[in-house]
Amino acid sequence: MSEKDKLRREEYRRKRKRWIIALTALLLLCAITTSFSFALYYQLNKTTYIPYTESGTADYRVQLLPNEFYEKETLSSGQSYVAALIDQITAELHYTMQMESYADFIYSYAIEAQLLVKTSSGEILYNPTEVIKQSASNRQTNSNSLSITEKIPIVYAHYNDWAKEFISTYQLPNATSTLCLRMNIHVLGTSDSFAQNTENSYTVALNIPLNTQTVRITSDTSVPTENGRVLAHTPTKNQALYQQISFGGAGLCMLLVIVLVLFIFLTRNTDINYTIKVRRLVNAYKSYIQEILNPFDTSHYQVLSVKTFNEMLDIRDTIQSPILMHENEDKTRTQFIIPTNNGILYCFEIKVDNYDELYGLVEQQNDLVEEQEMLPTVQDYTAQEPHTPIMEQAPLDTEITAEFADPADEQTAADGFVLGGPKLDYSFEAKLSLCDDEVRGYYREVCDFARSFGAKVTRSWPRERIYLGRNLFALMVFKGKKLAIALALDPATHNDPKYHAYDMSGSRKFQKTPLLIRITSPRKVKYVTELLTELFTAAGLKDKKLSLPATEALAKTKTELLEMGLIRIEGASNTQ
Repeated sequence: MSEKDKLRREEYRRKRKRWIIALTALLLLCAITTSFSFALYYQLNKTTYIPYTESGTADYRVQLLPNEFYEKETLSSGQSYVAALIDQITAELHYTMQMESYADFIYSYAIEAQLLVKTSSGEILYNPTEVIKQSASNRQTNSNSLSITEKIPIVYAHYNDWAKEFISTYQLPNATSTLCLRMNIHVLGTSDSFAQNTENSYTVALNIPLNTQTVRITSDTSVPTENGRVLAHTPTKNQALYQQISFGGAGLCMLLVIVLVLFIFLTRNTDINYTIKVRRLVNAYKSYIQEILNPFDTSHYQVLSVKTFNEMLDIRDTIQSPILMHENEDKTRTQFIIPTNNGILYCFEIKVDNYDELYGLVEQQNDLVEEQEMLPTVQDYTAQEPHTPIMEQAPLDTEITAEFADPADEQTAADGFVLGGPKLDYSFEAKLSLCDDEVRGYYREVCDFARSFGAKVTRSWPRERIYLGRNLFALMVFKGKKLAIALALDPATHNDPKYHAYDMSGSRKFQKTPLLIRITSPRKVKYVTELLTELFTAAGLKDKKLSLPATEALAKTKTELLEMGLIRIEGASNTQ
């Protein structure tokens, strides 16, 4: 795999990972917002109360008129009193409330005196009311208690004469009269956390008999109907907004989940699936697998492919031999192998089948451009013979191309005819000298690899031959500005799409070497060396690891090449 391919693979994975992270973060944000809105909606949609306790007391003191019988001018509560000796009654009204939680609220209270004239059966005949005190609204902030105490003076003779006048005027001898002194307390909420409850009022009262000879004062309290709790919250209009946000957010979360799942699966190409398969398999059976760092030499084994890894486990259990694992340097193929003592090697393989289609797009486009550039010259049109493509139509064998021609020397039309100036004939060495450093590097790698096996590399004007004795292994030629190698292999049996190979069996020049591959990347160099190894092994050659001087491939200028005779002008004498 070339460095460009590795960079394209890493960039694809980085972009995919960034998109997955972004979609996941958006999903989490949406889920948090939806949960928060639903919690608010649930809280606002629920009527809640604050529990509380409350109590009230009414006490009094009786001031007497000057008399010769009582030494004290004031009598305490809880006694009976002579009505004719009562001057004034001082009432002390007290109220307390204690809540279980803190809240903001407003409270108010009123003190009133009511004269009640009733029949003997208890029916009310007359009930005028006087407001003695009306408090303003008082605010309590973040409080959980309330305490009110009031002292009210009552002139007994005033209310007693009032009741006598009504009874005597209407001649009601059996009527009874009472003065009722009451303090009513109301608590109101100031925010959504403590709403108003009009029934939450508490009354403290004193009942003073009138128009009698003796007086026995009593007190009582009355509590609200919802005794023991205060209304803290009722549903508000904001609940509709939070309801819409909750349901809308839930729908958006479902949509994001679907988008995230689809994105993960749709962007999982065969390369990513390969990585996932290998990781899952190793994690599941790591106790059965031993990873090796170097490729396993299979030259002395008969390799048997195993369909599933479960079959590998069965073979391991049967022959009691370890499962070895090796992943290639490009991380595109992992082999699980079980070698045996009888020369059989069981192999299960996971690989990226269409790697060129995933990350070799730039290279494929370059190949198409090269095909368009490699138009045949006028001489080659008459010499062409039909041939069959392996994957696509093979380029015509053009030994002389306009790509190495100087625009000042010649002008080439689209159909290959020379319109003006001399036409130049470039040798293989000239084309190698004029190409870029990357192509010369590929050339050196192939040549040094062939020579390490003891094969010979010789050069003629249009090409180089790799051979040993009568065995011709390959021809190296130029197709445009790109180096190509024609191998002595059958295109019908070596039709792996990763090679991007061409069937040149219809060309007379490539009858012995019909499988042509352009060397355009380090990955293609690797494929070529693998195929050369197959040819060398079949001929009985082994890598001798010879220490040979590196193959020379020097850059030269066009002028130098002309002076050296490595570029010829067609029609001129070769001695010039």
